[in-house]
Amino acid sequence: MIDGIRWRTRTGAPWRDLPERYGPWDRAYDLFWRWQRDGTWNGSSSSCRRRPMQKT
Repeated sequence: MIDGIRWRTRTGAPWRDLPERYGPWDRAYDLFWRWQRDGTWNGSSSSCRRRPMQKT
């Protein structure tokens, strides 16, 4: 589901054009919208940006 949200935000495509491999578009949209409202999406994306990449 998160990959679907990332795909949609990266491409700018309409939610209804979300590829089936990411699950139902309406569930991805609902999750994204709930996370936008409560700040979860902003918090998780900013923490990912702050975290340095680890060498393997």
